[in-house]
Amino acid sequence: MIKSLYCSQVKANTTPELIAVLRMANRFEVRPCVKLCCKRMQKLTMTFEMSVQILDACEIPQQSEEVKELLSLASAFLCSHFPCTNTSSWNSAKIRQWKTLSPHVLRLLLGSDGLLISYEEKAFQMLEMWISANCKNCNDEDNEKNRALCEFGQLIRWPLMEWFCLQRYLKKFDSKEADHPLRTLIIEALLYRASRIENAQKAPEESGNGIAPMRFRQRAHYPL
Repeated sequence: MIKSLYCSQVKANTTPELIAVLRMANRFEVRPCVKLCCKRMQKLTMTFEMSVQILDACEIPQQSEEVKELLSLASAFLCSHFPCTNTSSWNSAKIRQWKTLSPHVLRLLLGSDGLLISYEEKAFQMLEMWISANCKNCNDEDNEKNRALCEFGQLIRWPLMEWFCLQRYLKKFDSKEADHPLRTLIIEALLYRASRIENAQKAPEESGNGIAPMRFRQRAHYPL
């Protein structure tokens, strides 16, 4: 990091080394070093392991434009790496990679507009797959799975689901508990779709800024 101040060079070459220098440079606000690390990583060939390392490690407050661009590249790579048109077509290696994602990376992907899916229910199926793999062998497995459903289920764009899927999931969560947090979102989605059919209603706008809530925004769907 200090060398970059005098020589405009970074000795680190591997992703873990560059991330370690980047985090330290950002902490001490050594902007030239941050830019050098980001540029060096952008020149490397993006892989699954590299993109996950970047997203996991770069939870950096007050991110510079260079860091934001690097995170955007890593996120876009992962979104394209896990196309959700048909998870049954994933090979065993890809399924294993999905199951090993950290909660932080999973949250970023499910919340991304760039997630490549044919139907929104595919995103929920992917979430269920991750929960089944990561919430087993716990002291209280059922509660742990329910907690994960409540947390990450908020990122599913329920209003974009088909009627029959929403009705099926409503029955599923009704059987768990009457006041399940996701039940409220599903009912909202059903009401939205009903009013949209009757009145050609647009997605609701947040008060004051005119921006539709994330759960009403379209993702980057594959052509059907």
